[in-house]
Amino acid sequence: MERNQELGRGSEAMTEYTEFIDSPAIRNHLRTLPPLPPAQQCILIAQSEIRSLEEKLAALREIRAATPKGEFARGCWRFQSDDPFDVILDRYIQSREENLAAFQMAEPGVVYVVEPGDGYGYSGPFSTFGAALASVEEIAADEDPPAICRRRIDDHPHAATLVADLSRRRGIVDVQAKGGPAIGSMRDWGGDLPNGYAYVPHPFKRGDVIRQGDAYYVLDESVEESDGRVPRGVDDSDMVLYGMSWDKASGSFGHEHIFFTRYGTELVSPADLPERQRMLAAVSVVMHDGHALIEFLQCFTNGYRDELEKDAVKWAECENLAGRTAANESKEE
Repeated sequence: MERNQELGRGSEAMTEYTEFIDSPAIRNHLRTLPPLPPAQQCILIAQSEIRSLEEKLAALREIRAATPKGEFARGCWRFQSDDPFDVILDRYIQSREENLAAFQMAEPGVVYVVEPGDGYGYSGPFSTFGAALASVEEIAADEDPPAICRRRIDDHPHAATLVADLSRRRGIVDVQAKGGPAIGSMRDWGGDLPNGYAYVPHPFKRGDVIRQGDAYYVLDESVEESDGRVPRGVDDSDMVLYGMSWDKASGSFGHEHIFFTRYGTELVSPADLPERQRMLAAVSVVMHDGHALIEFLQCFTNGYRDELEKDAVKWAECENLAGRTAANESKEE
């Protein structure tokens, strides 16, 4: 009994995997559920873009040490590789530890170059990683974080280099070797821990509005939850939901792949949409109630778009008020 209590206390002291998930909506939802199986936790930790690589490696080593043999096979996950999960995990830990140590080592003939997140141009070269990092200014909300490359000045242009991806707080979230003739094989890519597929339960429903930065979407029927027994994908590119976006300037809709565990995904009330995105409030009504499609199409195609948006926002505001009233009455009881 004492041994079991000690194990329980030890497990409680372990790093909480949900702290590595960028999406507040997913993070808060998973906290209400039993922990995901170890393999799924590891994939989510490796995919994190809000915690440093050092923090990720520490958490993964904890899970590796605490997971009994055979437990990694449990759960709903998949890779484009036939390697056992513990082999994939060990390879990730070893390669990233080596890459991180090598990346930060200043040497004669080695330079660092900052590549902006938009992919255009670069700054440098710098003689140390610290100097390169110091050159990175504050990252705007609508900008992708830059990457910093470490290469030798006498290398062939296509030689392998070490590339560090940065977070918005300018911390290193990953270091990979890129380029070169031996890099980029299916085993390297398909068996790399962050590239795996993991089933992730979510709180979303058809017609919900979500926000990622300054982008907004209305989710479609792809949000219907599975039981998590059968993988819906083979790699991280399948960890998506689908939804409609709206471009007011062009008056057009888009159907988007949404990586829902990333980019700060949050639920948004249709009543709180910015003016330029209020058409999505009307789309949300249609998604929730198929009978509203006829009225939507009539208004949209006959030039009554402003009225369509205003009516949808008013409807959402009434729903919010009704929800708050019901919640208050429930508390009083």
